[in-house]
Amino acid sequence: AKAGEILGLVTILPQKTRLIKLSPLGELFSISSAEEKDIILAKQLVNSSIVKAIYAKHEVEANFDIDEFLGQFLSESTVKRRKPNVKRFFTKMQELGIEGAEEIIRDIF
Repeated sequence: AKAGEILGLVTILPQKTRLIKLSPLGELFSISSAEEKDIILAKQLVNSSIVKAIYAKHEVEANFDIDEFLGQFLSESTVKRRKPNVKRFFTKMQELGIEGAEEIIRDIF
């Protein structure tokens, strides 16, 4: 759910039940073709703040500790939960042919 929220596909409502609702973009995504989904995902991934931050850090320090980097923004337990999602973001970006994703996977994951 959190990955979907980061990508703008869902909204997690701040209620006791943590209701998850498709955003307007998520609704569009759900009815899109595979090709359209790839276009949407590519745009959302490269525009996400976490991906932008990792690209910026990688430009100045190619081999950095991703746990330490994420730990600047998240608690240790949250880093453990979010790190696999972040790696999946870059793996998907590599599959979509987005420049730099392969190097980031090689250097920091």
